[in-house]
Amino acid sequence: MDIKISKRSRVSKDNGIELDAGVWGQLQHHIQLEDVYQKLPFEELFRLRLVCKAWNHAAKQRLEPKPFFVIMPHGEYDYGNDTEYLNGVVCYDVASKKYSFKRQRFPIPYTYTTDPFEVEGLIFCDHPDNLKQQGVFNIHNKTWHVVPPAPKESEYRSAIGMMVDTSKRPYSFKLVVGSLDTETQIYDSQSRLWTTTSSRLKQLAKPAMGRRLLYQIVNCMCHNGSVYISAGCEILLMYSMERDTWTIMDFPEVLGSVEDGCDVHTLGVWEGRIFTTREDCRERNVTVWELVDPIREEWAKYVVISGANYNMLNECPSGYENLRVYPCFCNGYLLLYNWHYTNCRSYAMGMLNLATHEWEKVHFPSRTMAIQKVAEEDSDMEEWHEAEEEDSDIEGGREK
Repeated sequence: MDIKISKRSRVSKDNGIELDAGVWGQLQHHIQLEDVYQKLPFEELFRLRLVCKAWNHAAKQRLEPKPFFVIMPHGEYDYGNDTEYLNGVVCYDVASKKYSFKRQRFPIPYTYTTDPFEVEGLIFCDHPDNLKQQGVFNIHNKTWHVVPPAPKESEYRSAIGMMVDTSKRPYSFKLVVGSLDTETQIYDSQSRLWTTTSSRLKQLAKPAMGRRLLYQIVNCMCHNGSVYISAGCEILLMYSMERDTWTIMDFPEVLGSVEDGCDVHTLGVWEGRIFTTREDCRERNVTVWELVDPIREEWAKYVVISGANYNMLNECPSGYENLRVYPCFCNGYLLLYNWHYTNCRSYAMGMLNLATHEWEKVHFPSRTMAIQKVAEEDSDMEEWHEAEEEDSDIEGGREK
């Protein structure tokens, strides 16, 4: 077997060569590792096991560098045919100012029971091989955490959010389930147990628990001990972990009517400040709003994306029908991309720097941002809970 040192190898401090992780990580596909184990002396085999254990531990500790944006729009539902969400990650390297797209080898199925959402790189969703099993997929270490069903069921759609503890490696989380007819239920990933509190969602939240919208994408974030949930309507739900209370807030209004705006209300936090976006299709702009007074539910305009920058997001050879503009916040940046449900792909993307208000167009090769079925030989469903899958990496460009 001829293994060459790739460009990603580098010279170490003692002028030696560090082995390329990409080559050695795929070694088992080129040779029979059992043959290697049999020829090793016991002491060397024991040392190899320690090294492999350390590598596995390091893989579980790794984090996707920020800013990264988890992209999860779904295709148009066709009765009798399966559809799924695009599970990909757009990464931006601040130092080199380069973009890349990673397609996660974990297809998220579209079902009527679960609206997947992401917080800090943890995705709550159904398992692609078992739609009756819900859990959390970690994009950082490619692991799957099974979440058992909540003890109490609601007759209504529940509001589900997630509190992520980023001080631990790997991240731990708590799922919060709020309902109109049952008490709040919380699942702890460390104890793997459900607990029930005394609080309930208020009846004013009933519109958020109503019918599911076609273009709905659930957004969630956690900040200062509270979980914020946007379920695709004009209501923002906030749950305080410390006080065990639910609060209902209104999003900024869109001029004209609700029909003139997009039904996706994303949430983001930067430097302790909370932001959201509203698209106004009549005025042809996307406005970034800042929550300046949570008690009075007062929002203030922060920046408006309009003119050529907004028009770029509506570029699509198939026309405007079934085209939506979706936003994602991360670490002081706002990523905006369009999505055509029938074609199951994105045609345009741009990013806003919240600090400088600078806007730039993002370029990827054609059909990079599209739903593609993963071949069975390219994925190993049984290894997702314990092994790291290789991501497909595509680099993109920028244009101011």
